[in-house]
Parts: sequence; structure tokens; C-alpha cells
Amino acid sequence: MTPPNVFIVKPEQVGSTDVPQFLLNVISKEFDGKFEIKSESTQDRIVPYAKGLRKIKSYLVEGRGEDHSLHFDITEVSAANANAVNWLGNH
Repeated sequence: MTPPNVFIVKPEQVGSTDVPQFLLNVISKEFDGKFEIKSESTQDRIVPYAKGLRKIKSYLVEGRGEDHSLHFDITEVSAANANAVNWLGNH
């Protein structure tokens, strides 16, 4: 069985946008706004392209009459957001 494609998300792609909102925008563009999220999950997983655990956000999306599994490596974005200060002044 072939491992699924995992799209690596970089902080410079996301900018100041919320990570889940960024991912939904990407999915919406891919399916021309005609899609339904059937499920989503976030897991720490080992992947063949990196050492250690990576944070993977996965979606099951219905679009174009089929189900699609989409996987995004948000490790670097999550680490960058963990150092950001939120509107309450907390990290």
C-alpha cells in the first residue's frame, strides 16, 4: 500500500491566518468551493520524510462526486503559532 501524500504547510504560506481557516481555504480552492468536510482529525505521526513525530491534520472531503483523503503536515505552523501571543496576551 502506498503511503498517502502529505502536503507540508509552511509558516510563510499561512502568514497571520488561522491554520484551520487557511486549510479550509486551500480545500475550497481545490474543489471550486463545492465540497463537504465529512471528517477531520489531527494526529502526531511518524512520516518517511522527517525524523520524529509530525503533526498531521487530515480531512475526508466529498467533492466532485467522490471522497478524498487530504493530509497536511502542520508541524512547523503549529510550532510558529505556539510562540505567538494571542489577543489576551497569552502564549
